Amino acid sequence: MPINLPDDRGGCTAIAFALPSLIRKWAGTIREVALDSTFNTNKAGFECFSLLGEVFGSGLPVGFLLIKTSNPEPNLKEKYIRAYARHFVEDWNIRVKQCLTDKDITEINALLAELPDDVKYQICFWHSLRIIKGRLCVLARRPAPYDVQEAFSEFDWIALDFVPIAQLDPELRTADRLQVAQNAIPTIKLRFAGQTSEVSAPPRPKLIINLNRTQTDPSGDRLDQVLGSVEGLEQLLDSFDDETTDNLGDDLDAVDRFDGPASWFENGETVFAEDKNYVFCPAVHRQQILRIFMRHFCEHPLLPDRNGLNRSLKQIRYDAVFEMYKFCEQRGLREVWGYMWTAWYCPAKYKLWARASQPDFIGRWRTTMAVENFWRNLKHGTLHHLLHPRLDQLVYLIATEVLPSFEAKMQLFDPEFLKGRSKALTPFQRQFKKGWKVLAGRSLGTREYKTDVSRWTSVHPPDPNFFRQVIRRRTIPFYHHPLLKPKDGSTIDPIEDGSISDGDVVELVSTAASNSTAAPRGVKRKRAGTVAAEASSSRGTGAIDDPFELSGSSSPIRPDEYEDEEDDAVQDFIKARIIELEKGVHILKQQLGNSDKSSKIWLRAMKRKNIGNDVAQMASDVRHISSTGTVRHTTWARPGKSASTRYTGNTMGYTK
Repeated sequence: MPINLPDDRGGCTAIAFALPSLIRKWAGTIREVALDSTFNTNKAGFECFSLLGEVFGSGLPVGFLLIKTSNPEPNLKEKYIRAYARHFVEDWNIRVKQCLTDKDITEINALLAELPDDVKYQICFWHSLRIIKGRLCVLARRPAPYDVQEAFSEFDWIALDFVPIAQLDPELRTADRLQVAQNAIPTIKLRFAGQTSEVSAPPRPKLIINLNRTQTDPSGDRLDQVLGSVEGLEQLLDSFDDETTDNLGDDLDAVDRFDGPASWFENGETVFAEDKNYVFCPAVHRQQILRIFMRHFCEHPLLPDRNGLNRSLKQIRYDAVFEMYKFCEQRGLREVWGYMWTAWYCPAKYKLWARASQPDFIGRWRTTMAVENFWRNLKHGTLHHLLHPRLDQLVYLIATEVLPSFEAKMQLFDPEFLKGRSKALTPFQRQFKKGWKVLAGRSLGTREYKTDVSRWTSVHPPDPNFFRQVIRRRTIPFYHHPLLKPKDGSTIDPIEDGSISDGDVVELVSTAASNSTAAPRGVKRKRAGTVAAEASSSRGTGAIDDPFELSGSSSPIRPDEYEDEEDDAVQDFIKARIIELEKGVHILKQQLGNSDKSSKIWLRAMKRKNIGNDVAQMASDVRHISSTGTVRHTTWARPGKSASTRYTGNTMGYTK
C-alpha cells in the first residue's frame, strides 16, 4: 500500500509503502518499533529504511521507505521520514510505547516529532557502545564545546575549571593542572551501613619522551599518517591494547566493527588539535569508561541494586553523572568528561539512551539487532544471487518473497493457527528455556535470599508447557505464570492489568476481532472490496484504498479472505471422495457374491494390497476416541511409533 510523501522534492526522491496484510493482523500487539536503514540494496543508489514492530520478541516489517538524496535542502530528508512514520501512527493507529534507532540525528528528530510524548525513545545499546569506543580511540580531535554552566546548574559539585583544554583559561594551563594519569587506576568500593563509596588511588605521573616532536601509535606508524584514512583508523583501533583486567562480557566483546568516523563525532568535533602531543583519551582508561557507561545504560527504577533497594530516576541520574565525573576528574580526563557530558550525560541526551528515563516499564528490545538481522537476511538470502538489482526488482522481491515468508513465519505466533495442536517455541522462548537450564544447574552459594516470586527467585522446575506460554512482561514481575510454583508453598496471585506488559495475546485477539480481515469461526468473511472500503473509512479521510479490492489483481499477496474458498474446496473434495468410496464398497460387495474363479483371484489380490486399510483404520480410531470406555491414547504421537502417529493423524481435530 503506497504511503503519501511530501510533494517538495528539492533534492530528494523517495517511494514508501506499507504491508497491510501484516499490519492488520499484528498492529494490536506491536508496542515497540525499531527503525534503521541500509545501503547497497539496489542499483539506483536508494537508501532503504524499514520499520520493524516487536511481536513476542521477534521483528515484523510493517513498511519500507526508499529514498535518494542529492544536495537536499536542510531537514528535507527528515520530512520524508516524518511522513513515513506518521502514516503508521495516524492511518494504522499503532500504539507505540518504545522506539529504537541508532544514533542518527535525522531519525531521532523525525521520530521524536511524530510519536506521542509518552513514547520512550531508546538509542541502541550496541550502537552506543560502539560509538563511544570508536570516539575514545580517535586521539587527535578535540571534543565539542562543553557547556559547564549547564552542568554546574544541575550539579553544583562540578568544578567550573574542569573543562577541555581549549576552553580553559590560558593562565590555568599549567603542567600540574593538565596532568593525565597514564596507567589504569583501580577503583575500590567500600560499603558502610549499606552505603557505597568509591575511593580511587591518586594518579601516578608517567615520563613521556617524544623524539623529533612526533608521537607514535602502538603499531609504530606515525599518528598523523594513520589518521589520514579510514583504513588507517581501523588499523589503529585494532592495535590498541586496553591493558586492564576488567571483563565486559559478550556485550562489549561484540563491539569490534565501525561504520566510519562520521558516526563517532558530535557537531563541533571536526577540528584536529594543534598540539601534536594532544591525546584525547589514553588507551588504559577506555575499557573502564565503557564498563561504567554500560552499567549506567542498564540501570532502572524497577531493578534493585546490590542492596536490594530501588532507586528513583532522579537518584539514578545523580549517581551516574557523579560516578562518570569523578572517574574523569581523578584521572585528569577533562577532554573525555567534556565529550561524555555533551554527547551522553546532559539532560537532552541522557533521556535518549538511559533506560531509566522511562521508569514505568522496561522494553523488550534494547538494540536494533532485529533490523540488522532483517537486512542481513534480505541481502544474503533474498538478494544473494543479485548484485545491486534494479529498484523495481527490489520492490518486486519484497512483495513476492519477503512478505510471504513473514506471513508464514508469523503463523508461529498466532494463537488461532492450528488451534488444538502443540505450538513450537518462539525464538525468544527457545533462548529463555536454554538460559533457564544453564542457570538452574548452578549453585546459589552461601548467601541467603528472601523468597519473592515477584522478583523472580526460588521456584520449582516448571511444567514443560510453561516454556510454550511464557512471555517477558515489561513491568514487575517480568515473568508471571500459574505454572510457576514457589518453593515456600505460597501461591502466585493472578495479574489482571491487561496492559502493554502482559496483554499481547488478549490485544491480538481483540484486534483480530475488530479488523475486517478477521472474523469469528463459523462467520463468513467479507469479500476484499468490502474489506478495503471499511478499512479505508476506519482509518479516516485521505487514506489510500486497499489494492486488494481491484478485480483481477495479479498481486502475489494472498489475503486472509481466501481462506473460506479453501474450506469450500475441502468440502467439495470430501464429498467427491465419499461418492468414490461408496462405489468401491459396492464393487467389493458385488465381487464378494460372485462365485467365478476370476473374482476369487481378484479378491485375494485386494487382500494382499490391504485395500481400504487407511479408511478402516480411520474408522477404528474415531470409534475408539468417541465411543469406547478404554483408556484414551496420548494426544501427541510418540517419536518412532507409526501406530501412534497414525492414531494422532486420524483423530486430531475430530469433533463428535
